[in-house]
Amino acid sequence: MAKSLPKICLMFAGGSTLQIEEGKVMTVNSAGDIRAWMDQVPELALIAQVEPVFIWPDGKHIEIPDWNVLAKYINQTYERFDGFVILQGVDTILYTSAFFSYTLQGLAKPIVLTGSPLTPALQASKAAEKATLNYRNLGVRANLINAIQVATFNVPEVIIAFGNQIMRANRASKSTTISFNMFNAEERDILGRVDFGIKLKSESEKKVEQKRIHVTEVKPANIKVITLHPGFEPAELAEAIQTLPDGILVQTFLQEGWPENLRQILKIANAKGVPVVVLNPYFALETEWANVKIVSGITLEALYAKFLWALAKAKNPQVVLQLISQNRAGEFGLTEKKAK
Repeated sequence: MAKSLPKICLMFAGGSTLQIEEGKVMTVNSAGDIRAWMDQVPELALIAQVEPVFIWPDGKHIEIPDWNVLAKYINQTYERFDGFVILQGVDTILYTSAFFSYTLQGLAKPIVLTGSPLTPALQASKAAEKATLNYRNLGVRANLINAIQVATFNVPEVIIAFGNQIMRANRASKSTTISFNMFNAEERDILGRVDFGIKLKSESEKKVEQKRIHVTEVKPANIKVITLHPGFEPAELAEAIQTLPDGILVQTFLQEGWPENLRQILKIANAKGVPVVVLNPYFALETEWANVKIVSGITLEALYAKFLWALAKAKNPQVVLQLISQNRAGEFGLTEKKAK
């Protein structure tokens, strides 16, 4: 008796632009669009039993409650499927995937995100014609076929499958150049590659005991994100503190110490009990303030998503910062032991 194909849930949540012929594309903007769209990718039926579900249309402005909708659906249908593939727009895929790496704990199945490098707006852009030449005959097709294949493997974590790379989602970053691999990661965070088939690293596959996953619902939070740069006016940070936000995330390049005016502002934030996370690529800076935490070795997208998750788990600013500093899902790399 032939072995049945794995059952994969395909969630349409943006990023569905599919080129069907030169100059023409299809997108899924309602549940009624799915059948005709799926008919254009018959290869999927050879890989898995794919069950599509419409979540929201392409081009939707995603807000934090939308992520909870996706997480809730995965939780409710978790036992029915062997893996999940989420189509997502390229602008938000890093935030969404990082969010899931914290809010979906205890995964024993792959959650794979991918999307189309080609959008209808980009397709119609004359200025982008040369830049998108390599994407013209791809759309989402190749990425989706690869993502569905990855979802059939025993890789129990949140993954981005894009171009020819399969990456740990919360360690990926967006490429600064236009290329087939729109997202990149360090070699240690590459789980596998597409090379005439899916080739996973041996350590990427692992069987995990099947059990109920734990889902954290995250509420919208007022996190001020500020980037320090030459010429930065500390008054901008001071104004943010006066509004008493839920948290402040500061991205900085500093290596030679805190400027005195910035020190005074951070001191005020500490006194007001506002948790401040400073993302700094160097380890030279130190802080004497209990409500200010410096972290390194994590992407801005992964840190922002983790800040939201930590605020949902705790109210005390020092506990929030402690949660942020712990390696929960490999977001700081795998050199540190993950927190339990």
